[in-house]
Amino acid sequence: MWTLSWLGLQREGGNSGVPVRSEGVHVRVYEDGGEPRDVYFIAAHHKPYQLDWLLAAIHNDRDIFLVHVDRKAPREVREAIEAVAKKRPGIVLMPSREVHWGDWSQVASELAAIRAALDMGAWRYFVFLSGQDYPIKPVSELRSALSDSWPRSWVRVWTHARVAAAEPSDPHLSQRLRLRLWGRVAELPIRVRPPRGLETRFKGSNWHILNRELCEWAVESGTARRLARRIRLTFCPDESYFQAVIMNSPFRDERMPDCGRFVIWPGPKTLVADDLEAMVGSSDLFARKFDAAVDVDVLRELARRHQYQESTMPATGGEL
Repeated sequence: MWTLSWLGLQREGGNSGVPVRSEGVHVRVYEDGGEPRDVYFIAAHHKPYQLDWLLAAIHNDRDIFLVHVDRKAPREVREAIEAVAKKRPGIVLMPSREVHWGDWSQVASELAAIRAALDMGAWRYFVFLSGQDYPIKPVSELRSALSDSWPRSWVRVWTHARVAAAEPSDPHLSQRLRLRLWGRVAELPIRVRPPRGLETRFKGSNWHILNRELCEWAVESGTARRLARRIRLTFCPDESYFQAVIMNSPFRDERMPDCGRFVIWPGPKTLVADDLEAMVGSSDLFARKFDAAVDVDVLRELARRHQYQESTMPATGGEL
């Protein structure tokens, strides 16, 4: 197999090894009233009625809400999603960009949201959700869980050795070069090597909850930029970039055991009422994915148990 030594991506110089976090107190992430704020970044591309269920449950006047609508979605779907967001005060619609599955565009969209959030005052955690997520704990428990976990980020990090033991054919393991050319993805028999002194052999979930300091590191550090130049050319970088960032950062030991997301595989399966007890009995904070057009009863029961406001939007339309 060839090694990557072109496209301006040769090995870089610089110090090797993982940065060491200096001792000290974490940055303040609280507003003047003493209550922490969190950022919710929601990526949506269809099913506006499902976004309405999510926002009905978690929207409030204290936290920051950012919504991104995939530019590939049909115009009527984009307009419907934007209308759902605009009917609640303070929600920020991010500039729309095309997002492709398994592509760096997913990471780029999230990094743009992180940069925007960092200019919006003090906050504690950046919570990345899809438009088909839904909370499975009462709001008070969500806040308590984040307070108790501070300053740890909720990022699933599996080494390639662990991935290989469970699924030897996982395409992440080869770290082959993937390029999007004229709208199509081509994989070449060329291995993308990590930058000198850094480790990239990690995989995890693309859904996570990041503390503010890690977000700043992800968009401002030279280490993160070096990682991005390599990982963006590999399979599903959204499942490995933030894992590599945290493991090559001063925050590598400030991690929760998992990402706080309940998902049933293979799938992700659309969750129904039969899955309810497994959901609420888990230690996770959110679950995915839901579809009121498939089973609205599971959403209504979660809303009833946890005293969420229900959506009244008809579960129709909004398909790609």
